[in-house]
Amino acid sequence: MKHTLKITALLLAAWLLLLTAGCAGNAEEPVGSCGPYEILYEELRYHTLRCRDENPGYTEEELQAAVKQALAEQYAVLELAAEYLPDRSPESESMQALVEEAIAGAKESMGGKSAFKDYLEQSYLTEHLMRRLLAITQMEIELENRLFAGTELEDEEAMLAWLDDGNYVRVRRISLPLTDADGNPMREQAEALRLELMNAHGAAPDSLITPALTAAGVECAPAEFLFRGLADEQLTDAALALFAVGDVSGVLETAEGYCILVRVEDDRETLEEYQLPDILDRYRAERMEELIATAAAELSVSWNEYGSGLLLTGLE
Repeated sequence: MKHTLKITALLLAAWLLLLTAGCAGNAEEPVGSCGPYEILYEELRYHTLRCRDENPGYTEEELQAAVKQALAEQYAVLELAAEYLPDRSPESESMQALVEEAIAGAKESMGGKSAFKDYLEQSYLTEHLMRRLLAITQMEIELENRLFAGTELEDEEAMLAWLDDGNYVRVRRISLPLTDADGNPMREQAEALRLELMNAHGAAPDSLITPALTAAGVECAPAEFLFRGLADEQLTDAALALFAVGDVSGVLETAEGYCILVRVEDDRETLEEYQLPDILDRYRAERMEELIATAAAELSVSWNEYGSGLLLTGLE
């Protein structure tokens, strides 16, 4: 009897080990659902290991929450696509043809099947999951194009027209600490420097930074573009209120210290050739993040019996 009980206990321990060890999972075995979508083991493992790499100190509870959020955001893309792209599907022949083309390109660029396999292992991917994620990514691209058609985010031309309508400005930023090295407040120096900048009508603001001010931690940054909605709201609003070259903002207090902005000449060539593509991508990404977050909040992740038995902190 004792011998039988011992064998039973060993078998139970082995079964529990299989449940908590990632290497024991069948890649395409369902572990739960997210809304109407089935979650496979390979997806759970992918998001879990990536999250652990980024947050090695996470507890099981924190890891569960983060992985569920990542899965909800992934499937939120499909929920949005179902609403705005009812004629498209990740499993359609046309979509799979695009995925196949991307896979073939990846294998070629990496130097062959062996290097591609190594990449998958290092990225916690299976080829099946990579194909699925590529399809979802393509769905997101098509979703962006559908949602942003006819808006300032449609293309670079539309973005540039919107920026020209008072939504960007080029400035130089003068920064001062809240106190000097001796702990004395710098507010009076900031106000005095602002008056000098106003009297100079914005000409060579860095020439007004004396050695004493430099020693106190005052800096004048190179000219930069500020775009509505992409930078600190206080700074952006103050910058966009500067209508003419040489205009000077008030003294702005930030968490880092004081700040004064001076409007300078535009640099159209740099904006169009170097800034515009990145700016459009950033605006699109922020807008999509908002939409996906809203859709993800409507989805809930639940584990089935197998998924409930997996310990995410022990997944390999």
